[in-house]
Amino acid sequence: MKTVNVIDILGTQYRVIQDNEPDKNPKLTNALGYFEPCSKKLVISGIKEDDNTVENLDDLKDCVLRHEIMHAFLYESGLYESSDWAASEEMIDYFALQLPKIVAAMRAAEVL
Repeated sequence: MKTVNVIDILGTQYRVIQDNEPDKNPKLTNALGYFEPCSKKLVISGIKEDDNTVENLDDLKDCVLRHEIMHAFLYESGLYESSDWAASEEMIDYFALQLPKIVAAMRAAEVL
């Protein structure tokens, strides 16, 4: 079973798919999510709780989805294929992890 939502990323509609059968999807063998620019989809694993998962799965899924959304934003902005930093997993992780803190600081400063 897959859960699908649609979000707008710089004017492009992306399907957000939670794949609840990650063991049947080879792209999720070594990843918790992925981004497909040609098919305009962001896929996150329907991570199930077991002895090897984190305590708060909802936070983990949110973090994975933010990561994939950042890939899509940089791709749709034209930076993804024309610069090394925009496709860097290190940069994507930075933005995905820090975005909630950046938004909170902007709101506190009343500039957002």
